[in-house]
Amino acid sequence: MAIPGSAELSSITCATDSSSGGGTTGSVTPGGGFCPDAACDNPLYRYDHQTDCGSLTLISLRLEPASVAIPKDRVGVVRVIAKFSTGQEADVTTESTVNTADSDTAEYKGDGVVYGAEQGITTIRGVWKGRSADGTVTVTDSACQSAIPWDVVFVLDQAVGNYFFRSTRSTPGFGAYFQRYTPNVAPYIDIYDWFVLSMQMGMDLTSSWNPAATGNDRVAVVLTGDGVPTVLPGENGSRWSSSVRTVSTIGINGASRLGAAIDLARSTMASARPEARKLIVVLTHAGETDCNPTALAECTAAKGDGFEVAIVTPVAASHVEFYSACSYPLTVFEWLQSCASPCLFLSGNSTWWAAGSTLTNLLQTACGCSYSGVAIGLGGL
Repeated sequence: MAIPGSAELSSITCATDSSSGGGTTGSVTPGGGFCPDAACDNPLYRYDHQTDCGSLTLISLRLEPASVAIPKDRVGVVRVIAKFSTGQEADVTTESTVNTADSDTAEYKGDGVVYGAEQGITTIRGVWKGRSADGTVTVTDSACQSAIPWDVVFVLDQAVGNYFFRSTRSTPGFGAYFQRYTPNVAPYIDIYDWFVLSMQMGMDLTSSWNPAATGNDRVAVVLTGDGVPTVLPGENGSRWSSSVRTVSTIGINGASRLGAAIDLARSTMASARPEARKLIVVLTHAGETDCNPTALAECTAAKGDGFEVAIVTPVAASHVEFYSACSYPLTVFEWLQSCASPCLFLSGNSTWWAAGSTLTNLLQTACGCSYSGVAIGLGGL
């Protein structure tokens, strides 16, 4: 399974940019293409076309995270990140050679996925363009999160900037990395797709890269952003799926009915299994525009129903003047922190893209949590 991002962009017009010598106005056709004068702004393209684009040096390679913890019989994610002399960084995971020193402990399955075979510690190395980066993989006991099944509902707030263009004049935002432009591939990166996939890696869901999975856990997906929250169809006519789901989303930047979406997640939980541990995972910037009901009211109700609520957001404590239509007099940070269950508030804009590795261990965090009153940084697990 490749890095997600399978939604289609119908068209985009390339603006003229005098700073790059005038530029060319062009268009993107469905399924691929990008502004021709912006190609050299992508460091991966420029590195391979230095005669046309100017010189560029590969400065370093690193693994993200440098140390990854994976429960036994589950999978985790590691990414290979290249840094160039321009300061730009690119995700080169799919182009790199990656191996673990001891495949009996942890086995690299491709596309950034590492399978935890047996408890223990081993090293992992990524190699790209003659550079290498090393890290460690710790395979932990999975008894806690495996003791009972999990039913998890994702709430994806699309009324935010959750996707980034692979190659444009501007650097990807929120800590996202450049990826290589490929013809006939949608020219943007959808960060929500990656987050949802990362979260599922830590669950017992059947997939091509986890031979030990039994499908004992289940997931459901709620989308909001166009004013009408919806539940994606699951398996066998239900809302639930026991296999890994890919989710194609795109930023709508419309009406964020986050409270209504969480209410829909609560009603979805009505069909959860009685014996399952129930978790709602909300990914949002909380630019909430409809306050009837509010997200905070619905989060409070969900926790009262016995569900755990995880909030994943790039909003940080430093955003002291960021309010939404529904949060005032609380800042959005305080508002979202109040929504989350103990230990399940994952915040911080500087490491937004790195949240995938944190989400892989979210069940482990929820399982072993003791309340500390402190938010978890997205890169902090």
